[in-house]
Amino acid sequence: MELTDVPRGPMKLDAYLNPIQNIYIRRVERVGGELQNTVIYTYPNVSQFWKYKPEEYLKQPLYTRDYPPLKP
Repeated sequence: MELTDVPRGPMKLDAYLNPIQNIYIRRVERVGGELQNTVIYTYPNVSQFWKYKPEEYLKQPLYTRDYPPLKP
């Protein structure tokens, strides 16, 4: 499924039914005497796996309070 007219920009779902969407880095700027968010960079098509291959990422253990182990 792919949606193009949504508030956060274009979005589609991956094979795991999680969104793949653009991530916007913004800065608050004063324009015309009012504050506004200005996009300074866009990371296109970001998934839950970022730049990793899903198969490799899913092989890793879950991040929990017990893993990685605490080093005294």
